[in-house]
Amino acid sequence: DDRTEEDVLGSMQAAIFSNARVRALASNPLILTILVLLNESRGGALPRRRVDLYAKIVEVFLDTWESSKRATDTFDETFNIDLDAREFRWLLSDLSLAMQKSDRTLAPRWWIADRMRDYLQQKMGFGADEAKDASDRIIQYLAQRTGLIEERGLGVFAFSHRTLQEYFASLGVMDEADA
Repeated sequence: DDRTEEDVLGSMQAAIFSNARVRALASNPLILTILVLLNESRGGALPRRRVDLYAKIVEVFLDTWESSKRATDTFDETFNIDLDAREFRWLLSDLSLAMQKSDRTLAPRWWIADRMRDYLQQKMGFGADEAKDASDRIIQYLAQRTGLIEERGLGVFAFSHRTLQEYFASLGVMDEADA
């Protein structure tokens, strides 16, 4: 690549500041890092459609950064959770849609755990005890490792960015339509 540092910086600034939604996403330092990496990997351009950009961001959070950790076949680093990125997407879509339907951007840990436990039992075939144990570890994993949700106060969680909640809710609507 024969682009200068100024060219790279200029293309990144244009990609972020030309779109209000992207600019809002970039206010989160972790997402900003992903935007920079995406911009570079795509030769100085972010995906044009927002849905494609959100899909890429989620892919980085759930697939790219975790794949090397999971490749060892030990789940110590992933809180002993044996779910793949697709299953996490389903779970987050269901959670986000439930939050949207109840007009929530913040939810207490117990509410999220109940929702996840129900999903794990009803949609993924987990037993009651296994689902209860897994839901607590999934919340911890999503908040501490993926950055997709974060603790905003003692026992109160939210998606790390409102647009990610909206993106996952839209996937949840599509999942409901397919069911």
